Amino acid sequence: MARKLRTLLLALAGVSVVAMLAACFFSAGPAHPPLPSPNGYDDFLKASGLVISETIDSSTLDRDNLRAWVGMNSEPLRLLRLGLTHQCAPPPPLVDFSWISFGTLDHEMASMKLLAGLLEAEGRLWEMDNRLADAAQSYIDAVHFGNEISRDVLLVNWIWGMSIEVRGDTPLSKLVPRLNNKEARLVVTELEKIDGARVTWDEVRRNEHRFNTWRFSELYHPIQVVRRVWQNRLFAQEVGLMYKEQVARLPLLMAELALRRFQAERASCLHYMARSRRQGCAPCTRRLHLDRVRSAIGWHFGITLGLCMSG
Repeated sequence: MARKLRTLLLALAGVSVVAMLAACFFSAGPAHPPLPSPNGYDDFLKASGLVISETIDSSTLDRDNLRAWVGMNSEPLRLLRLGLTHQCAPPPPLVDFSWISFGTLDHEMASMKLLAGLLEAEGRLWEMDNRLADAAQSYIDAVHFGNEISRDVLLVNWIWGMSIEVRGDTPLSKLVPRLNNKEARLVVTELEKIDGARVTWDEVRRNEHRFNTWRFSELYHPIQVVRRVWQNRLFAQEVGLMYKEQVARLPLLMAELALRRFQAERASCLHYMARSRRQGCAPCTRRLHLDRVRSAIGWHFGITLGLCMSG
């Protein structure tokens, strides 16, 4: 009797597990919104098809050859930046999973990486010309581009977008010590816009769930479903850690810019206060310098407080 009861309980537990899996993965997700018009993703695809001499390694070019190569690819850069002004959403192969082709997706993402390389090369050229503000803007555009092509994609494709972001924020972080206060303030403003419109983890997971719903509908054996669920869970955890690391990069970069601006303002104000004392300036002049220090402290405190609240 006890053995039959134990068998019945195990059977009920198995049925419960299968029912929960079905509820989680075969439930219909929210309907996908219509694609925007104009669609920035279309501009990115057009731009990637116009890249000239895509096999060139721009990191090996000197200034003259780099200038010539960037000049030849002015039209892809124009289309890329046009796409950044539009709302971005992927084309139908990522929306209707019955059409999906991973070979096509990989080719498209590789083409997008070529465009990121163009932005990186342009930024390096502006650094050679000592046009630091323009160089910073090229790297910021690369970060923005990586975020935009990560919308409504699968986890594996989000990794491509992350790698493009890194191609922008890595040289930008190296450029930070060379920026003056005005340039640093403009960079922070642009990064705040990108960070405020960042693709969320819920958005990435929602699209992955829609894909898994379609993929699991092709499986008929419960063991296969359980195995796929476990594999996807481990993969999602790994990518989730990568996501957390990536989204922390921009706030940390903004905090560094804020701190450098504060230190520069403080040093400048202390210098002028010392001069005012030597020259016997009126107290109101010294108060003006103190106001500048307080303003810098307030701006730095605001950035720091925002980081703490977002963390």
